[in-house]
Amino acid sequence: MNLNIKQSFIFLGLGALVGLSIYLFFLPYAYLVKFKSEHSPLSIYSFVHQNVIETEEWQDKLHMTQVIETENEQDINLFWEIEYDGEISEIKIKIIFTENQWIEKLKILVLNADLFDSTLTRIKDIYKELNEDIESFDWATPKNGQLNGSDCLCVDLKSTFKEKPRMMNEHVDHLAYYAQNVSNRSPRLYISSINFLEQSFSYSFCFPVNHRLKQKALPEDYFYKKQPSIGTTSIDFYGNFASTYRYWAHLYDSLKLDNKEIKYPIVEEFLDSPFSGKDDKEWHSKLYF
Repeated sequence: MNLNIKQSFIFLGLGALVGLSIYLFFLPYAYLVKFKSEHSPLSIYSFVHQNVIETEEWQDKLHMTQVIETENEQDINLFWEIEYDGEISEIKIKIIFTENQWIEKLKILVLNADLFDSTLTRIKDIYKELNEDIESFDWATPKNGQLNGSDCLCVDLKSTFKEKPRMMNEHVDHLAYYAQNVSNRSPRLYISSINFLEQSFSYSFCFPVNHRLKQKALPEDYFYKKQPSIGTTSIDFYGNFASTYRYWAHLYDSLKLDNKEIKYPIVEEFLDSPFSGKDDKEWHSKLYF
């Protein structure tokens, strides 16, 4: 073997050693996962928010730290970076071991990394859930649209996004009964605020009424209100009414790209009944904003 070949092997060996040292002792994460999603950043956040300990929006990206608990009581941090162009989210997830990181990195290199494998499986499960969820609803292109004002029978509510179906079910029969809604006009949610980080919102659940039919004494929390005309834009949403917050997140994230914010109230009008017999992917509602 001549001198040049020996020198090449020496330089390659030194380069590999330096690279290994940088990876083991200086790189702040053990592994980087990349993928894309049609969900907007705050919609993605809703899939993992229970385990998120920190969120921050900077450089037009959503950053969040998700904590994964493991059987051996060693927490693993997933540092998410999500960049959105209005249609597609580019996602990067850095896997950070909170204990003995250089040892766990070494296990990855020798293909004997149970902790890493289980973490990667968790990420794959999230990815699968994101893809399955995006197939469960659809919305049309926004268009000019306004919901006319109406006299309504309402109840004020506050809940998490996930509690929305339960809260509506608790009140829908009573509202319909006291509204005496002979014209069969569609019920509505008048949303006054949304807290995406807490996954909660405040709203009035209302049935349009004909005031000539006000005959019954109302329960304590129910009231009549003249709701004003709402919105300059509307979209048709098709899917389970529990999923409409996906569009709220899309609306927030899309407006943010133009340095704009949601102007409240926004309104959801439910044009189908959950008892219509239709598949819930076909349920039709309309959002005005």
